[in-house]
Amino acid sequence: MFRRPAKADDTQEKSGLSFWERPLPAKIAGFTILIGAALLLLGGAYREQPGLTRSGLLFLAMGAVLLPGAFRKTLSMRIAFYALAIIGVFYAVTT
Repeated sequence: MFRRPAKADDTQEKSGLSFWERPLPAKIAGFTILIGAALLLLGGAYREQPGLTRSGLLFLAMGAVLLPGAFRKTLSMRIAFYALAIIGVFYAVTT
């Protein structure tokens, strides 16, 4: 491996937090999917239907992919995400 001296025109720009930002339609879709995930998980737990619970877990994962910045910024979103994941996994395993 050869080392080259860094020149002003040869340097790379480092990525910052803007990497985690998504466009507005993706954010809206992500929030909608997360609300749907919460409804599916809680509805599946209430009615004891594992199909709804599994769908809710899938929606929860898709919402986390679309909104990674929201989970990194706010503690309440992380707590809600983990609480929904724990409820979903518990009811998916027990029903």
